[in-house]
Amino acid sequence: MKENWIDGDYKYTVRVHEGNSTYTDADSIYRVSRKSTVVDEFGQGRGLEYLGTDGNWYQESVLKEFYKDGSINPLFNESASKMTHIPLGGGK
Repeated sequence: MKENWIDGDYKYTVRVHEGNSTYTDADSIYRVSRKSTVVDEFGQGRGLEYLGTDGNWYQESVLKEFYKDGSINPLFNESASKMTHIPLGGGK
């Protein structure tokens, strides 16, 4: 399930899907993301951010342990990755 909307300078998306045991013990989770619709003078945006259970927004760049080529992401934040996989109906 997925829902999109625009509010102010952001496009928001909420997705509900099966939980990933790497990040949660919940069977189902939801993720809330936002992307600024504002770009700089070079046409560059600020990238995708995900909402954590602590109320903070985390850049996608810190939520992935590995880059696409398999190398380790030195910016990876395991705690933030877990907080952005929000359980439905309880769980950790």
